[in-house]
Amino acid sequence: MLLWAVLVLEEFSTAYSRKLVSAETKLPGSLEPSYRRLHALHLQDEQRHVQLDSVLIRELMKNGNPLQRGMNAQLFRFFFRQVLNPRHSGPRVIRYLVTEYPELNRHLADMLRAVRKLGMDPGLQNIMNDSGQMPVTHALLAEYPGFRWY
Repeated sequence: MLLWAVLVLEEFSTAYSRKLVSAETKLPGSLEPSYRRLHALHLQDEQRHVQLDSVLIRELMKNGNPLQRGMNAQLFRFFFRQVLNPRHSGPRVIRYLVTEYPELNRHLADMLRAVRKLGMDPGLQNIMNDSGQMPVTHALLAEYPGFRWY
């Protein structure tokens, strides 16, 4: 379950990074140069992680116990439904942030509303559910459909 979650998060990160680089290409100078370089290095690193994650997952799936695979699939689906539709932890983090930084209190309602809408955010959903944006994840989900969260 953990490797699947890491894969999804790292491939999501690469998809998001590609969008950021694409935006910079369309509007040169919109990113600070050192941030752009750092971001490009991070993107390369994440792409390597995605490849390693997929190899590890395939090995574990091939050699793993079917009962454990089923339990991991259930846990993974539950985890991602919670992550993609924050109901408790996201608002709790925001409330804690406001206690740490009271000057944010005037934005509390807006921040809570925004985090509750994340599960329906078309930008997030488009990246997560698009096999073109996350090809490695979707290839593995095609091989192991029990892990699909959607």
